Amino acid sequence: DSSTQLAAVLPTALLTNPTTAQVFVQTGDSMGDIPLLKSNSVGFLVTTASSGAASISSISPTSEVAGSPDLTLTITGSNFDGAGVIRSRAVWIVNGTTTPISTTFVSDKQLTAVISAALLTTPVEAQVAVQHYDQVEDVVDGTSNSVSFSITSAGLCFTDFSI
Repeated sequence: DSSTQLAAVLPTALLTNPTTAQVFVQTGDSMGDIPLLKSNSVGFLVTTASSGAASISSISPTSEVAGSPDLTLTITGSNFDGAGVIRSRAVWIVNGTTTPISTTFVSDKQLTAVISAALLTTPVEAQVAVQHYDQVEDVVDGTSNSVSFSITSAGLCFTDFSI
């Protein structure tokens, strides 16, 4: 990206097992005209997700029509927290923007969350995730997987017509 920075994409297959990989930069001509030079290496730690991380297995409902009123969403999963400083809260993610939504802790396996009518105005594919949120330090302490929620276009419905 510049003379002092380089970006690389790591294949998912290299990130499946916990390890400390060594990363280095190699320059030169692989055809042999210029000798290959290798930088010093640095460790890159691959870890597994914490066993206490929140995880979503399903949401209900999974879609709503644009223009709908406030909607209560049921989120089912594991490792939800409703006590203490760090609590689980649902978030609404659209086009990279994350918005916390009003969340009620039901159990360590279930939350309910209200998606406000203001978020349901336009057809879009959104994501719902659960964050462990530190209320004292005002920071996110971890985020679950995300699940898709579709806001669909309002269709035409004919209930009374005559010929």
